[in-house]
Amino acid sequence: MRKLTIYTAIAAMLLLPAGVVLYEAGWYFMPTVQGTQLLGLWALVLLLFQFILTARVRLLDRWIGLDQLIHLHRLIGMGVLVTAVLHGALYSIPAAFEGRLTPDMPGDWPIALGSTALLLLLAIGITAMLYRKLGWRYETWKRIHQGAYLLLPLVLLHGFVFGSHLSWHPVLQLQILAGTAVVVWLLLTRGIRFIRRTPMTLRRAEQVTHDTTRLVFDRPQGFRFVPGQFVFLRIRGRTLSEPPHPFTLSGNADADHLEITAKAIGDFTARLPGLQPGDQVSIDGPFGVFHPLPQQDKVLWIAGGIGITPFLAALRSLETRDHPEIVLIWGNKTPADIPYQQELRTLLETDPGIRLMHVFSENSEPEPDFGEVYHGFVTAALLKDAADEDLPRTSICGPPAMRRAVLPLLRDIGIRSIAYERFDL
Repeated sequence: MRKLTIYTAIAAMLLLPAGVVLYEAGWYFMPTVQGTQLLGLWALVLLLFQFILTARVRLLDRWIGLDQLIHLHRLIGMGVLVTAVLHGALYSIPAAFEGRLTPDMPGDWPIALGSTALLLLLAIGITAMLYRKLGWRYETWKRIHQGAYLLLPLVLLHGFVFGSHLSWHPVLQLQILAGTAVVVWLLLTRGIRFIRRTPMTLRRAEQVTHDTTRLVFDRPQGFRFVPGQFVFLRIRGRTLSEPPHPFTLSGNADADHLEITAKAIGDFTARLPGLQPGDQVSIDGPFGVFHPLPQQDKVLWIAGGIGITPFLAALRSLETRDHPEIVLIWGNKTPADIPYQQELRTLLETDPGIRLMHVFSENSEPEPDFGEVYHGFVTAALLKDAADEDLPRTSICGPPAMRRAVLPLLRDIGIRSIAYERFDL
């Protein structure tokens, strides 16, 4: 329902320029004229929404969740790319036939601005879709993606100077200027939040598996979070061009310190074991509405690899809370990939309300002596065993491939109450 509200708001903002363009055109609508204008207006409206969705607005995060907003940002990004390319194509094809494809400078500078903006948008969009397949670092892609901050003024200048409707129609001008004002305000408040960001001191960094690091920080005064939430972390003293990275808080929500458990899956996370006690970091957050402990009699948790972190925070917070019966299915490659084994062994021995089901995709010895052990992948039979007849509320956190495999299996056995955290922000 909340997603539907956002989609409705976006549709309404797109219908306004459509209504204006169609009304002005009347019976003389031409795809290469009014169609071009409408596609350009749609691209600009969607671009403004892009900045709003990624501004880490606390109200929107509490309402729908930042991971869902970022997912929506990716979908709308495709919309910006498609409408902008079609806008440029519908203008360029007849212009080419008329011999005016190349801008005549300096008079045609608004057209040159639009062409530059389109090329920049293509670079941002294509790299966003392909940077993982190309093997690029996250930091490299992020710097290219930040070119969107240059894209917006280019598009605004192009539209207000050259746009057939935006250059004179007061309703459209009011809509775009209001949207731009909201974006500028959100960027300013985010900048102020960055300046006032919470500094934290590292107490210790320790290896908990061959590729996983536990970071323990002093807890800032007044900092509160709910198990399942995450923060954006930046190492202070590094170059400001290094983007912050999202990490789920994995410690007890009531402890005097904060914890992050990070798996080395990139250049940034591979450097974390080298941090020293006393090093300073800053965080922005907490964010997220993925709360694995609802008020129910039984819950089913499904974790893939380092996707255990929100459930780990919930487990560590149980000592101060009453909790429902918990069944945790945890998929890993081998037992060597399991962090905090002694802590989990003790927890299972002292709390009979927790059932842990290990699933290993590769055979390896020795097997853990706590919890139940299965081999292969999560199957419908395993889920039926875990859910029993209760059809509990189910929470999933793990790689996209695992989520895609498990969701239809859950629905096949009748589970409809499913929450999941998108693993790849």
